[in-house]
Amino acid sequence: MTHFGSKLINEPVDPPPLASLAVDPAAWELIEDPIWVFDLDHYRVVWANAAGLELWRSEALEELQSRDMSDLSDIAKALLGEYADGFALNKSFEATWTLHPRNAEVRVRYRCCGVSATDGRTLMLVHCIGVEGRNSRVTERLDRSDELIEVREQLAHAEARYRAFAEAGSDWLWETDQDQKFVYYSSKVANHWAYSFDDVLGITRSELMEKIGADPDTEEVREKWLQHAAILDQQLPFRDLEYAYDRGTGEIAHASVSGDPIFSKTQEFLGYRGVGRDITRRVRAEEHGREMQRERDVAVTANSVTNQFLATMSHELRTPLNAILGFSEVMIDQLFGPMQNSKYHEYATDIFDSASHLLSIVEDLLNVSRLDISDANLDLEPILARQFVADIVRMTRSLATGRDLHLSNDIPDSQFVFQADQRALRQVMFNLISNAIKFTDRDGQIEICCRRGVDGATEIVVRDNGCGIRDVDLPHIFEPFHTVDPRVAKKQPGTGLGLWVCKRIVEAHHGQIYIESELGKGTTVTVRLPEGEVRKIERHGEVA
Repeated sequence: MTHFGSKLINEPVDPPPLASLAVDPAAWELIEDPIWVFDLDHYRVVWANAAGLELWRSEALEELQSRDMSDLSDIAKALLGEYADGFALNKSFEATWTLHPRNAEVRVRYRCCGVSATDGRTLMLVHCIGVEGRNSRVTERLDRSDELIEVREQLAHAEARYRAFAEAGSDWLWETDQDQKFVYYSSKVANHWAYSFDDVLGITRSELMEKIGADPDTEEVREKWLQHAAILDQQLPFRDLEYAYDRGTGEIAHASVSGDPIFSKTQEFLGYRGVGRDITRRVRAEEHGREMQRERDVAVTANSVTNQFLATMSHELRTPLNAILGFSEVMIDQLFGPMQNSKYHEYATDIFDSASHLLSIVEDLLNVSRLDISDANLDLEPILARQFVADIVRMTRSLATGRDLHLSNDIPDSQFVFQADQRALRQVMFNLISNAIKFTDRDGQIEICCRRGVDGATEIVVRDNGCGIRDVDLPHIFEPFHTVDPRVAKKQPGTGLGLWVCKRIVEAHHGQIYIESELGKGTTVTVRLPEGEVRKIERHGEVA
């Protein structure tokens, strides 16, 4: 920090001889008094001669240039501002400052004037012409005895700080001599094995590894330690040498050590210095992760077998069921002549209805067997909204027409593309529309709407004016095997898996599905898919 003395002469004085010199630092070096150039804009010394460096207690110009001297008082900064104004008028000044180089106190007499910098700015040239109590030729010397005392105090402080850090950290520090014997181990090592510092001092790393029972005796482990020994013989640094050991209590732990060789100024090898770290938690976590992965692999294999079994059984059941449906329908329609007894027609209808119900169960089981849905295995692709809805309507129109239902769709004029797994999303829409058809009376209305939400999400809505859903059923509607009001379910039986499958597929797309319903008035199901890569559609159906 720089302070100004109370004795200031701010009246203009004749420029010192230095003012007539060209801005040539090499010439200024010939002057034995301290000289420095000060940047008034950034409050930094930009140049000093040898005597100036000595006065500021700096061994190199670069170090002095790096010092920030902006912590001046407002009075001092105002004074420097007056100097700058005077320099513009070719004035110079003489005054007394109190400097504090390296926290020492030096009171100097100086003259200052402006000099031009290469960038056109005006800098302040300071010529020290005296120090209070000394002659004008300032070659201030440090008191060497005081300096040595200060250095020793600094070293002691640094060593104490180093040891405090070593003991406070979770890692441990170590050091070996030229014979690879330990000469230092931080006390933190006591937290990791049941051996004291005296037990470790004076033994080599290989002896320590034998002492703590490090690593099992395998070919891989032997090769690892042989490679480590070769590195030590070559006096090279090593990183992250991992090993297992017995804490002394029968518990197996894991550690990682790194080290660097130490050399004297004459490149004489002195030993190694390094750090050790307990990695037991990490290793156990990795082992746990591998075990979980093995369990997942087993589960995936078992699930694959189960799904294959369900798929095979579903396929085997569908063939005879379709035959039963076909023959019973022939009997109901009496294609080969009238049946003698009306009971036969009733029984044929029961056979047809039972087989239809059984086939729906088989279809749901087949869907479940295929339901290996996650965001990782979805086959996302751009889907044109208008075309997608049109395909769904075409696929389900015959079902609606068979029940005298009106099926319509509503798509905004602004066409767009959204991202989804088309096969999986078709399954969702088919299930939703089939439910709407199932629970809507004749001459009812079913509407499919596709639109963009205000947040950019894609919303696909299936709305009907059917029987609706009881309030008591709504919280459980997406649970597997949950069925609605038994009175309704008796007329329209199902497995209770359809909506559960829909929810799984939509959530795999990171979307949401929710239902609004009022008993006796109808139901609205909304599927929301996140924005993703949504693109506008230009003319002629081309994607922008």
